[in-house]
Amino acid sequence: MFLVALLLTLLAKHLDLPALQNQLLHVSPFYLLAALILVIPNVVLQYLRWHTLVRSQLPQMPATRIWRSLWIGFPLGVVTPARLGEHARITCLLPASRTQLTTISLLDRQVGGVITSMIGAIALWLLPTWHAATYSGMGEAFRRLLFVAGGAVLFSNAVLLLTLLMPQHLTSIVQRIPRIGLLKTWIKVRDALCRITVARRLLVLLWSVLFYCTFILQLVFLIEGLGFSHRLLWAAAAGTMFIKTLFPISPGDLGVRELVAAALFSTISVAPEAAVAGSLMLYMMNVLLPALVGLVILLLWRRQHPGESQ
Repeated sequence: MFLVALLLTLLAKHLDLPALQNQLLHVSPFYLLAALILVIPNVVLQYLRWHTLVRSQLPQMPATRIWRSLWIGFPLGVVTPARLGEHARITCLLPASRTQLTTISLLDRQVGGVITSMIGAIALWLLPTWHAATYSGMGEAFRRLLFVAGGAVLFSNAVLLLTLLMPQHLTSIVQRIPRIGLLKTWIKVRDALCRITVARRLLVLLWSVLFYCTFILQLVFLIEGLGFSHRLLWAAAAGTMFIKTLFPISPGDLGVRELVAAALFSTISVAPEAAVAGSLMLYMMNVLLPALVGLVILLLWRRQHPGESQ
């Protein structure tokens, strides 16, 4: 939380706080409602992706347990950088293999990252002078760090995409590496990947693309609701989501996302205060709201089943 406070303090020094407050209070009710309604497909698409992967390993797993595990992951994810706490949702699906459940949980999160990074990288080059406007005054070293980190993420995500589309090729390569191919943990990981049929892999990609479109559209609606319109609003939103994934240093990405949004949206003449206001509202809708609902579900479950793991 100290890091979040530091990031928000840094951001506040470069913003007109009364203007930010005014933006938050005067968003168009129509666009705000449209963005809020999209929270429903946002959560449903996350469930469909998780459900598809869980059923690949556990065909008989009740949908209610899968649904509950998704919600319980939200509050645990909001308090950890890069939302790592969400992976604790696998505890709801035990006593199945922890290794296999962890494998699909990591795959579930990373497939979304693949879509975010690949579209986001393209979007950055569509923004006018984004490289200069975003990082002026921050130093050449930071710009180089950004490109190195971005390149590394794009490469790793390309590997992950190939892992999803053609797991047999990856597993056959790893299998040839001395000792690794005989490890029990690797065998479980391999089995988990190979159990995902082609149809399920394509479904996971489809749910990921649709999920990505929902939160990009939400941010576009919120910025338009604050009185700004531009044909590249989606590109600024996509670039923001990509760059903030390169720096998973704060819980829920709070502070990082707002700093990036203020910089990128300014390249298309959106006031920094509007970009930050839109980003904060998106955070409240897509991160805080599901986390609060998930916390209630977690507490109710533990009260009703005190002797069981959540």
